[in-house]
Amino acid sequence: MDSKPPAKKPTSRNENLTPTQANSRSQQALQSAMIQCQQDLLNTALLAAVVIQIRDLQQNLLWCSVNTDQFAGFQQDQDLETKPEHYIYSAPILDLTSGEACGEVVLFHSLNQANIFGQLAVTQCAEIIAQKLYTQPFNRLTIHAFSVPQKIMINDQSILLTPRQFEIICILILNPLGLTLEQLHIYLYGDEQISLNTLKSEISYLKNKVGELICARTYQIQAEIHADFKELEDAVDAGYLDTVKQLYQGDFFIKTKSPFLNNWQQILSMRINNLLV
Repeated sequence: MDSKPPAKKPTSRNENLTPTQANSRSQQALQSAMIQCQQDLLNTALLAAVVIQIRDLQQNLLWCSVNTDQFAGFQQDQDLETKPEHYIYSAPILDLTSGEACGEVVLFHSLNQANIFGQLAVTQCAEIIAQKLYTQPFNRLTIHAFSVPQKIMINDQSILLTPRQFEIICILILNPLGLTLEQLHIYLYGDEQISLNTLKSEISYLKNKVGELICARTYQIQAEIHADFKELEDAVDAGYLDTVKQLYQGDFFIKTKSPFLNNWQQILSMRINNLLV
């Protein structure tokens, strides 16, 4: 007799993705909380001379108080891999309504011995983030990139964007950790002779349409995201062939001038072709 439990009837087209791959609401709430807390976290890291990381339940890095190169140098200088017990402290980020963990704060310290203040600091950081979870109503951003014409909605209300503004939104969705103005300029314009001030103006016009959906400084999307092209990438990452067949409807950034989106689409198309063979 087959002991396997009966399969559950799917209720949505991306139900079979893991929470991380589906960019679940809890992870988006965590990202939103990080955006609200990042200045406090940066100040803590600076004052305590530590590196702070935020990770989800699958240990994916969501945020770090230093960039990748700086952290690699810190690891090499402090030999973290050989003496992790001397340097690493962690604490879960708890959803205060359910009591369940939704992420983790990891703190790297250069001291050569365990330090009670390190554990206190990482616990405090986790509590700061937990206080911000679900404290603000989430906007719901929906994008149908495969439709003709392409559609974008905020809280089920359609908004009209220029092609460049649509590209900015899509680029930020594909870079959930956020981009600097300079990075966004490269991703959007490439080698085009367009000034940073032009991009600033474009973002300003865009924010007039979408409000606080886009955070300043490090440009990030702060919303519950439902984008068909991102769901497709998640399905490819997971190897869910049926979901890929259901979602894939051919190229969707055909007219884009963005080198980042062109490159992303070419790579995704090749991965889809390899998966379907």
